[in-house]
Order: sequence, then structure tokens, then C-alpha cells
Amino acid sequence: MKTITATVPDRSGLEFEYLLKIGAYHNEGEVLKDALRQLLLSRPGYRIDIAVKLYADDKISLGKAAELAGISFDEMKEVLMQRGIKPKLGTRTISEALDEIDVLKDI
Repeated sequence: MKTITATVPDRSGLEFEYLLKIGAYHNEGEVLKDALRQLLLSRPGYRIDIAVKLYADDKISLGKAAELAGISFDEMKEVLMQRGIKPKLGTRTISEALDEIDVLKDI
């Protein structure tokens, strides 16, 4: 788990505090998790951008990138090529192979 420290404007801080007081959320982490989820739902392009960056940084496989982006394996390959990133086909570890299989089962 990652700890994040943030400074928010007074009004936002008050709204944040009162979301907890009215019982809408149990803790600050739940508020932030929901806020991030809503942001990514309202701006689906961010999910693709994040998936591309994670893939380019070798943090996730192509299959995981497609899953995170919410698009198909082939669509993810196309997005990568459009952005000048050559897809690395094939897996390097058994774990990556199993991840790819899980993603492909949903297609």
C-alpha cells in the first residue's frame, strides 16, 4: 500500500471531512479510491495513457495493459504502434504467460 500526502483547498478539505462525518465513507482511503475510480470512468483516455506508460516502463505485460485500458489485446497493440511503441510479443516469465492467458480468456 502506498501512502499519499495531499494538500487540498479549504472548501474541498471541508467537503472531504464531511463525507466522513455523514457516513458516506468509512475513511479517507475510501474517499480517494472512489474519487480516482470516478475520474478514470469519466476520462477513459487516462486509463489507456496509464496502461501505455506502464507497458513502456516494463511494469506490466501487453495483456495486463489491454485489461487496464479496457480494450482488447489487438486494440492495445494498435494503440502502442500508433504511439511509436513496438509491442513485445511473447512472455518472459511463467507469471506473464498466465496473465496473458487470463486476459485472452475474456476475449
